[in-house]
Amino acid sequence: MKIIIIQLARLGDVIQTLPTVQGLKKQHPGCEITLVTRTTFADAARICPHVDKLVEFPTADVLGPCFNASPDKGESFTRLAGWIAENFLGTKYDLLLNLTFSPSSAYLSTLIDAAERRGIVATKDAFGGPYVIHDPWSQYFFAQVVEHNINIIHLNDLFMRIAGVGPGAWPLDIVEPRPEYAPPAKAEGTMRIGIQLTASTDDKTLNYKVWAEICRVLLSVHETAELVFFGATKDLDAIRAVVEEVVAIAPGLVPGRCHVPASRVRFHENVPWIRSCDWIVAPDTAIVHLASACGTKVIEIPVGRVRPEETGPYGEGHFVVFPVRADGQQLAFEVAGIVGGQTASSAVAQARTRLTPTTMGVPRNEMVAYNFVSDEVSNFFMQAYYLVAEFRCGGRQEDIAVPKIGDPGQPTALDRLVNCYDALCTMRRLAEFGQHHCLKMLENIDDNAMLKTEMEKLAEIETLLAKMQNSVPLVKPLIDTWKVAKDVAYSPATELGQIEDILALTEGCYRELAQNIDIVQQLLQTAVEAAQGKIQAKQTEFVKPGNKRPEEVTS
Repeated sequence: MKIIIIQLARLGDVIQTLPTVQGLKKQHPGCEITLVTRTTFADAARICPHVDKLVEFPTADVLGPCFNASPDKGESFTRLAGWIAENFLGTKYDLLLNLTFSPSSAYLSTLIDAAERRGIVATKDAFGGPYVIHDPWSQYFFAQVVEHNINIIHLNDLFMRIAGVGPGAWPLDIVEPRPEYAPPAKAEGTMRIGIQLTASTDDKTLNYKVWAEICRVLLSVHETAELVFFGATKDLDAIRAVVEEVVAIAPGLVPGRCHVPASRVRFHENVPWIRSCDWIVAPDTAIVHLASACGTKVIEIPVGRVRPEETGPYGEGHFVVFPVRADGQQLAFEVAGIVGGQTASSAVAQARTRLTPTTMGVPRNEMVAYNFVSDEVSNFFMQAYYLVAEFRCGGRQEDIAVPKIGDPGQPTALDRLVNCYDALCTMRRLAEFGQHHCLKMLENIDDNAMLKTEMEKLAEIETLLAKMQNSVPLVKPLIDTWKVAKDVAYSPATELGQIEDILALTEGCYRELAQNIDIVQQLLQTAVEAAQGKIQAKQTEFVKPGNKRPEEVTS
């Protein structure tokens, strides 16, 4: 069996693809796996012993002409065709997984010969032409992750679901590199703490003064601690600024207690350095994923628009610390306290990771609130959408704890839930109208005047649903799921030649939207009844669509 995986995103995405590679290898012994990455990020794949062939995509050479002063897509197409011929001509793959979800990767996945394709696939025109997504988990990724919705499925787990991976994907097998600049042996009793200061963008990390305070407090509180600064050559200025700031504040702390492998080792050569560390402290960045793979405990400090549920540390016992009300000094002492085994105060919101069993036989990563109470409304919808995804995409009925409602500290939660419930009821009616108009057109397919009138009514329904996305953001994931199924599950240009086919597909999408709303409403009714003491069950089974719709929730 020949499998090819396309992952043209950044370092962290490549690492988060490796459990899928390992799981496929364990599931299909003897299979041959080819992994395609951008040249810039190929080192992240070198830690995996299960990649049989690593193909580097020269992004600048192939796509460069598209970004010149006078863009030349034709030249890029010619270069891409030559690169594909050089690397893949004469090879047919049994399975192609495109885990990148970009227009350029969609076109690449179309040109490579494969019996089955999952992920985003182009249909005709290069670089931005129409594309389709056939498999349900890739549709979920496109609707929820790409659209920045409230998804609680970690990318490791989501990639594995797209691939259909079973047990054996985690913990990760790792090739142990031997860099020339290797970590020195630790003296007995020494603690080593790894620090990654930078992230993919400046708005995803703390400023250098806060990092300097964290480093100062770690060295002050833990007198035998050493710091290890990770990063690339471009990060040396930030490292230098932080160290100089610490020296200015506390001159005697730094000498002999800092190591800087940054710029001196390639990315995969960080493995022995990370293994030598007791902890890694970092923002949302690739070092978090590499440390998770190595089994080193992580303290992630998420900053900006990042979702640690999706891209945070993976595995048992990692920490995610949200600064909340903490200033730089308070945050620094909280981090030092976690390293020392202390419980976090209310100045920060601390969550921990765990691997939770699922019915597919592979645990999923879960981030659990530790010293704070999650927002009840957001938590409810995150859990509800997880249930819908597992049923719709995987055909599985998962059990979850009934989402809690009624915390006295969240007095507006019920009003917000009622507002969302009203929106769900309106969406349910719109979905029914959509089904009705589609069926009416199918019954009168030769009446052009009637078709035009009914199409205008469908357009009105789409407009109303789009407005609801903005007015009630918590129902947006349901609408985005419907849009992806309707717009990119099939390509009318190539796969649906008749208007009857298009109308049947559209009617099915409205029907599925109504069923998904039923699922969410039924879970909401269960949660409200649990809060009122009407039911005592600690777990709720997923409810199949098609059951009687719940009555309106009241306070």
